[in-house]
Amino acid sequence: MNDTSPPLSVWICSILIVIIFFGMVSFAVQKKEAYLFHKKLGKIDANKINVIAIGTSLTRYALYPDKVMNSLAKSKGINNLNFIKFSYSGRTLYHFNALFKQMCCHRPDIVFLDTSLVFYRPKSILKARIRDIKYFLRTLVSMPTKPLNRRKQRKTLEDWQKNLQYFHLRKKLSPSLETFLEYAKKHHILVFLLDFTRAQEAQKYFPEKFILHEKKLIKYYQDKYNIQTITFSPQLPASYYYDYAHANPKGQEIISNFFIDQIKQFIKQ
Repeated sequence: MNDTSPPLSVWICSILIVIIFFGMVSFAVQKKEAYLFHKKLGKIDANKINVIAIGTSLTRYALYPDKVMNSLAKSKGINNLNFIKFSYSGRTLYHFNALFKQMCCHRPDIVFLDTSLVFYRPKSILKARIRDIKYFLRTLVSMPTKPLNRRKQRKTLEDWQKNLQYFHLRKKLSPSLETFLEYAKKHHILVFLLDFTRAQEAQKYFPEKFILHEKKLIKYYQDKYNIQTITFSPQLPASYYYDYAHANPKGQEIISNFFIDQIKQFIKQ
């Protein structure tokens, strides 16, 4: 019986072609993201207080869009705030390398880093994308945000706990972020770790190893870079979240107001 399978050289060439293709796609995406970062950082105004928030989907759902945040700040007496948010679902520190490098040139006044971005890295970006589409559709049809019944609450909590297994504990920062933090410390740029706590019902189920991991890294960054940590408080019930972690419109309103109030305090200092 004749062997009709392709020779080894064909397999090797095929694998190399696939690797080169994905490498080119990755390079193109990085170049595009670097351009978008540069374009958005171009909004920094030397005559205003420039505040940058960087994070994952937690930041995206917790805080209003830029223009709405600036309007909210004006209503609270901060007339010269220039808020710029960089938030992408399922992204890691690696995807923000170009942004950290560019911030050394643009010199914002205050930078907030989502702790989920700094402390963890997701295993699956695809799952994050699917989740975003689901939440977006729920917002479009204005689904009610009333408290879940016990059965739905238990199911949502189980799903939330399962999602935790898709996160790796991050042991070190990216070199680009380390460089920026050194730059920020030298040029007196305020940098804060922003901790978006989970819903009251879920907080007690947060793995102990995650809590210890966060405390250890927080102390490290405080000692090395003088970074402070802001924890959203008080904790909100599940009716203010889509899935115990990502804020729905009700939660977003409260968290955004809390965030602006924090900025107001820093400005007074």
